[in-house]
Amino acid sequence: MYREKISELKSELEAMPKFSALSEETRKRILDGRDFYVGGVRGALKLIGWEKDEYEFFESYFSSYVHSMPVSFLRVEEHEIDFSTISDFQYALCGTAAYAVAGTLERTTARMRDLL
Repeated sequence: MYREKISELKSELEAMPKFSALSEETRKRILDGRDFYVGGVRGALKLIGWEKDEYEFFESYFSSYVHSMPVSFLRVEEHEIDFSTISDFQYALCGTAAYAVAGTLERTTARMRDLL
């Protein structure tokens, strides 16, 4: 069923006039699943009305955790992580992630409504 849906979505994309106006290489990359944002991430941000500075804050903030994950094991005591209760750090980090996701979903949903 998954492959069927993918094929259906590809057909819908190929039928869109704006999709046809893209270069052959760009169309291929999208259909192959290699590109998700035609105008880049910053173009997508503009479309949903997300302030560039706010996005860049979240991108750099969360990126630092991903890129320093091996080091995070050394910070267990510093962040008071004991695996039986949630520390203030863990609570705040989850809250920040939830805030970023909720805002993104809200803006994206509003944008989708505009397109319908």
